[in-house]
Amino acid sequence: MNWKKKIKKVLSKLVPRGKLKEVIKLYFYNISYLGKYRFQVDNDMIFSTKLPGIDIKSKQALYNIAPDF
Repeated sequence: MNWKKKIKKVLSKLVPRGKLKEVIKLYFYNISYLGKYRFQVDNDMIFSTKLPGIDIKSKQALYNIAPDF
């Protein structure tokens, strides 16, 4: 199991669903992609994925498929 999956597993047990959990996950994904991609979530739970030259807004986080872009 890689470190991302381990962190997600521990996080799932410690933090209930909601914005706080998503903010924590996005923080770790921002670190793991080292500036290649940038992830954010606003107060209305709208996710923003920033790739070079592209800004995508969606109701779901795109951190799993961002490398495909």
